[in-house]
Amino acid sequence: MGAPLLVGTHLATALCIMLGGSERRVMLWITASIVAWAVVLAGLCYLGLEGLRYHSPAL
Repeated sequence: MGAPLLVGTHLATALCIMLGGSERRVMLWITASIVAWAVVLAGLCYLGLEGLRYHSPAL
């Protein structure tokens, strides 16, 4: 699940297949990784924007 953070999705996919992983399993894991990172980053962005709204000085 750390592939996008460490080496990038394309390289991680190529390495997994070269090291003997089945294409179907690699596709499932990479897809799960992309979805998980998207959810985490979207949540962090939401929390960051909400934090800016509540902590910004009033005009």
